[in-house]
Amino acid sequence: MKHKKIYFLAFASFLTLAISVGFTNCAPGGGADLPSEKKGVVRVEGLPPINYFREPIPDRFCGQEGYGYLLRSYIGPECGSCHSMTGGMFPPFGDKDLAKAYSYGKSLGKEKFLELSLDNRFCGPDCDLDIRGEIYQALNEWFDNTDSCN
Repeated sequence: MKHKKIYFLAFASFLTLAISVGFTNCAPGGGADLPSEKKGVVRVEGLPPINYFREPIPDRFCGQEGYGYLLRSYIGPECGSCHSMTGGMFPPFGDKDLAKAYSYGKSLGKEKFLELSLDNRFCGPDCDLDIRGEIYQALNEWFDNTDSCN
C-alpha cells in the first residue's frame, strides 16, 4: 500500500509539472534584444523584446514568402510547439513544413488570431504581443495580403 502512494505522488507531481510546462511556450524576457529597423515602425520604450524581430525584415509581409518569415521568426518559435502536425493542437499553422503552415495560416481568422496574439491564456503574459509592437503590425499586414504581394 505504501508503494502505491509513493507511485501515485510521483505520477501526480510529474503530471502537474508536465501540464504547467506544456502550456508555457516562451521564457520570460524572450525575444530580441533590439528591434529591427523598418520604415513606420518606432520602438516603444518599455515593450518586452518579444514585440520585435531579431533579424532584418522584408519590406512587406505578404503571400507565402511573408508567412515563411513570420513562421521562422515568430509563429514557429512561439506557437509551433503546440500548433504543428506533431504538437497536437489544431490548426497546425506553426508547423515546420511551410506549405502546410501557410495553408492553415491563411485559414485563420485575422481578428481572432490577432486577438489571441495579444492575450493567449495558453502561452502566458511573456508571449503576449503589444498592438504597438513590430510583430503585431507585421501579422496585421500579412493578414491583409495573405495570397500575394500585389
